[in-house]
Amino acid sequence: MNSCPNIAGREILMRRNFGIIGLILTTLSVIYLLFYNNSFYTIGFFFIFSMSMLIPSLEAKYGVCIVYSSLGIKNMGKKYQKEDNYENIKMQRLISVKILFMSFLISVFFSFMLYKL
Repeated sequence: MNSCPNIAGREILMRRNFGIIGLILTTLSVIYLLFYNNSFYTIGFFFIFSMSMLIPSLEAKYGVCIVYSSLGIKNMGKKYQKEDNYENIKMQRLISVKILFMSFLISVFFSFMLYKL
């Protein structure tokens, strides 16, 4: 799929940092679930933490912010700009849906696997 980024520079770095924080929370929740408690609620927290890790990480990988593509804007480092090309907006929205779908499926898969342990 062709890339049509709407974020760059500092925005990507910020999303990578959020992804790392989500990875730490996900790892801590896995350790807690494996050793202490395996209830449905803690699996829900794991799902939320894994989504909070995956969405910003995939946004940084693809260079597309879900919110920005919904609003039709871009931030390539310094300030917000309106995206004028409709084809770019269409491509960004398609990538955003892909990011959400992939994050959801991966989080559900790992939550289910952890619940079965």
